[in-house]
Amino acid sequence: MNTAHTRKFFAIVTTAVILIGMGSAFNPLPPVPLTVAAARQDASTPTPTGEAEVTRFFADFDDVSFYYTSTLSSKVTARKVEAAADVNNPATPRMDVFEFDNYPVISRVKPRINVFAVQEIKDLGGVTAVKQLQNLDNLIGTQVPNPPGAYPALLTEPSTQLMRAGLRYVNFQNGSGIRYLSEYGEQPWPLDNTVLFYTYQGITGDGAYYVSAVLPVTHPGLEGDDGFTKLSEDPAKFQSNYPAYVDYVQKQLNTEPPNAFTPNLASLDAMMKSLSIGKATPSPAKPTAVPTMTITNSPSGCTNEASFVADVTVPDDTSFPPGANFTKTWRLKNVGTCTWTPKYKLVFQSGDAMGAPAAVTLTNANVPPNSNLNVSVKLTSPQDQGTYQGFFKMRAPDGTVFGIAPNGSNPFWVLINVVPPSVDTPTVVPGVTLIPIVPKLTLVVPPVLIPPSP
Repeated sequence: MNTAHTRKFFAIVTTAVILIGMGSAFNPLPPVPLTVAAARQDASTPTPTGEAEVTRFFADFDDVSFYYTSTLSSKVTARKVEAAADVNNPATPRMDVFEFDNYPVISRVKPRINVFAVQEIKDLGGVTAVKQLQNLDNLIGTQVPNPPGAYPALLTEPSTQLMRAGLRYVNFQNGSGIRYLSEYGEQPWPLDNTVLFYTYQGITGDGAYYVSAVLPVTHPGLEGDDGFTKLSEDPAKFQSNYPAYVDYVQKQLNTEPPNAFTPNLASLDAMMKSLSIGKATPSPAKPTAVPTMTITNSPSGCTNEASFVADVTVPDDTSFPPGANFTKTWRLKNVGTCTWTPKYKLVFQSGDAMGAPAAVTLTNANVPPNSNLNVSVKLTSPQDQGTYQGFFKMRAPDGTVFGIAPNGSNPFWVLINVVPPSVDTPTVVPGVTLIPIVPKLTLVVPPVLIPPSP
């Protein structure tokens, strides 16, 4: 598929009426007074020489928290949106909205994460919302690889789901869901990077809260897609062949690795896996009641809490061949008031275990408050190719489990990619001519036979 910018310009001009109609479908959420999220720069993650340094940030608002990196946004801003039932716009429940500043791609789709009470969307959406929730619950329960038909989606984009690809079942800290790629439109339309997006649709384990993420992505293969050319040449034929066209693009995207997209799908998956929704199950009288999250206290009255300092080994997205043994080491700081002793344990929390033991001794010495500690665990990369992420916390001697700042309940993790083993090739030194080794041959000359004299 070769890029042809002129065909996009021609298609857009000749179909201006359609574009205007579609453009109205992607209006952002109605403006409300802005509330700034509690975002904190966590630490700089070491990267291989020559690559841009990646910084990890933490977003926390209304008992919803997650990590994101500087490759995705320079700042995530949160705000609370009241319920809206404007006839000119899709109905929206009361929700927390996280918006991404300086997102890495330009798109007509606004990058955001929405979190809202399930009951509120049921009240607004009625039968439609209930059906979507049932479809999502069925998918999570059965985990069918490539189910037919449209995938469940709440608060993604208006109009019709034109395509879906890259389905994965991804759990977050206290819930589960699906992620996939999609495009929406009001009629059969060429698939294009300007409206391609990654979406996560998930629900908390207690069924009380829903998360809907819409994050634009691009793929170089869609830059040269010939859909606009086909549409301009023969609109009727394009529409009649549309199912085959969509099927072809979906199959192509399904075969692409996560790093073929911008941003990397693995980084989006990692962010969604870190999501924690700490809201209490809403009561019928107060469907959005929010409790205050507190740090876990030990019986002695001191507090247990850590702060992430750095990835000492195996930074995020390190690649390993299948079955490789490696040691993951984090540097953590004791920011609580309890002293960590040899009775404290590192414990596997959730995600991909990668052979991690259930518990590992945290330290062989005493670690007083405001001191750093390197914490390690021996792991093994899975046999199947893909992206894997495991989450860990710590356990105090009294059995209380705690994590890292800012509220002492967030996990820290290991994130790796499993890739096929590379084929060894001879090392070529510039300027050195390789001379082939010629085997030495020993020639055996038979003796000359002289007939005896008569």
